[in-house]
Amino acid sequence: MSFAEAAVACMEKYATPLGRARRAEFWWFFLLVQLVVIPLHLTSVILMNAAFPAVDSSDEMNWILFYVGFGLLVIVTMALAVPLLTAMVRRLHDRGLSGHFTWLVFIGLGIVPLVLCALPGTTGENRYGEDPRLAA
Repeated sequence: MSFAEAAVACMEKYATPLGRARRAEFWWFFLLVQLVVIPLHLTSVILMNAAFPAVDSSDEMNWILFYVGFGLLVIVTMALAVPLLTAMVRRLHDRGLSGHFTWLVFIGLGIVPLVLCALPGTTGENRYGEDPRLAA
């Protein structure tokens, strides 16, 4: 599966945690999300920091810059968090594991599901569906 195919597949299954996802699908999409999120988050942080006046200045805070930066941060995060989490659930399903492991992301243990996503999937059909390598 190529980079573009993975991006299309994950965005088409935007909020569908059902089924299984190959390693290539998940990791190419993970790379895409990082390539989009990191620069946009840096841009939003720069905008929000630019909103604050200098320490020795009597200027007021520029709320427009702050809200634009904060809005960019929220919109990008929310737009890409759902498809990434559902891709992670489908990847865990390919391993034969429950998608409930993704809850570890929210308590600071996100490395655990990422490591599980890096391991090879089960061969053949499992309780979550057919093997995506054979279906392709």
